[in-house]
Amino acid sequence: MWIFSKIGFYSAVQKPDSPVITIRARVTQDLDRLREMYLPNLSPNASQPDTDYPVRAYATPEDWANAVAAMARDIDYSNFKSEVMRLQGSARMDAYHNVWEALLDLQETEESARPVPARQKMATPLDVELDQGGSTKRVRPSAKKSQIPEGRRAVISPTKNAMPKR
Repeated sequence: MWIFSKIGFYSAVQKPDSPVITIRARVTQDLDRLREMYLPNLSPNASQPDTDYPVRAYATPEDWANAVAAMARDIDYSNFKSEVMRLQGSARMDAYHNVWEALLDLQETEESARPVPARQKMATPLDVELDQGGSTKRVRPSAKKSQIPEGRRAVISPTKNAMPKR
């Protein structure tokens, strides 16, 4: 399980024949914050520099579940990436945003691979293209009016996968 939280990124697994959850991190401070804020019974950090996660610690499944539940109960922000930026800075926020974009690409790939029945072709989502001087920029349908730069006009067109090209 991967968890991207406002205090850190964690990869949690249960190794074969182990009674504990291994909680792995790429940044030592992520485990330290987890221990301090949600999981006081987390073992001391174990350094394993030649592995894909250079630091890890261990907890019982019950303690891990309680910590994850407590993190969920502490959600008090309306924008996750902004909260990460506020607490951990732009480098962490940029890393999280890159994951967000990769998953958006996956979503679009999977949506375009699904067959669309002929009667539903006109009901597909629309993209907004911003046109200015021959250049276009794609904006997600959820874009707010304030995200369209002044001086550009919005041209509504079916998504690239909505209709076959002629």
